[in-house]
Amino acid sequence: MKLIWLQAESGVSGSDVSGNSDFPPTQPELDVHDLLFKQLEQSRWEFDELYAKAVPAFNDAMKAKGYIQIMTVKEPEEPRREPEKEPDEDL
Repeated sequence: MKLIWLQAESGVSGSDVSGNSDFPPTQPELDVHDLLFKQLEQSRWEFDELYAKAVPAFNDAMKAKGYIQIMTVKEPEEPRREPEKEPDEDL
């Protein structure tokens, strides 16, 4: 809920609570931002550790026993662009 509130306070979707853009953020707003940013960084680091170490180790153990492994997510590939079609000359 704190992240939703923070997004509404700082983003474009919370126009009812966006405040006045003529003034910089207050110190309490900056403190909350810093606190949530640090929590998010810690969570991201923990996720990266889990994804880089624990999931591959678990998959190796499952593969050795002949069980199904956890599916991992690949980085998205660049979208393929369709070649532009020539305009019909009959028009």
